[in-house]
Amino acid sequence: MNIFKDAVLFLFNTLLAIKDYFGNHFSFQFEGSKYIGDELHIVYRIKMNRQILSKEVNELLDDDDDVDRFSPKDIKKISKLKFIYISDFMSDDEKKESIAKFIDTQAYKETKAFSKCYAPLFAFYCTSLITAIYLSPNLIRFGSFVEPRGILIFPLTYVIADIVAEIYNFQRVKLMIITTIGLLIILSIFLEVSLSLQSVDGETTAAAYHTVFDKVPLLLLANTLAILVSDFANAYCFTKLKKLTRGGHLWMRIIGATSVGEALYTVIWITTFFILIDNTGKDYSTLMTLAVSNFFFKILYSVASVPFTLIAVTYIRKVEDING
Repeated sequence: MNIFKDAVLFLFNTLLAIKDYFGNHFSFQFEGSKYIGDELHIVYRIKMNRQILSKEVNELLDDDDDVDRFSPKDIKKISKLKFIYISDFMSDDEKKESIAKFIDTQAYKETKAFSKCYAPLFAFYCTSLITAIYLSPNLIRFGSFVEPRGILIFPLTYVIADIVAEIYNFQRVKLMIITTIGLLIILSIFLEVSLSLQSVDGETTAAAYHTVFDKVPLLLLANTLAILVSDFANAYCFTKLKKLTRGGHLWMRIIGATSVGEALYTVIWITTFFILIDNTGKDYSTLMTLAVSNFFFKILYSVASVPFTLIAVTYIRKVEDING
């Protein structure tokens, strides 16, 4: 029980550190625009304290410190507003009408995108991950590979994360990961507390439950640590590669980011579970072979999933009316 409490405390502190870093990466968030006299002002808020501010559009875009505090997506919107504002082909009334229409269209697209496809992708991510975790302690043979039983399900979480990062943004992936990690921690606590209660069934039934579930809370926490590191690394690399390639070469970004995430996950998972939790006497050479086999199987899975990911991205963009 003490190791379980220490693990929960460690993960909680790690989550706080991750939240502080990523939550403040872009400290300004675009909210809209308004006219003060004849000047167009950008309305934005400061994250964490939710303070609302406004600044003249040219002054804001000329300030590099301010620009760095907005996400690239918000800067793109602000730049579009400036383009309309300085246009010589429209009257002042036409400019105001165009700006209002642009703001309404962006708000509609974001709301529509969140409610129509993001929630199902979010649910599928959580379901795939939890299912794979429960199956993972049992090894199976898949062709020439020896893999955890959830091997065909777990890599789907990277596919979904890449789709969300491509269609939406890093913030949506971050929300998905943090929420899922929270669910895993809550689930592990619920199981630990429930398993500590005295059973009124026969010893055989109680023993069967404990055989199946006793290691699950630590199994969930081990995966929480692995997911915290690997999924954030995957999403971060995917987002950075998207900027470097200017939105192109999706296949390369999928394979590259997934390779980084899967490598980190495999190392952390093998170390925490098979060495610290499931201490069944496997030697290090066996664990190394299992880790290498697991990693390369996932990379092959990632390569095979690229066509389906491209199809899914194209379809969702069409459904959401979001341009690439």
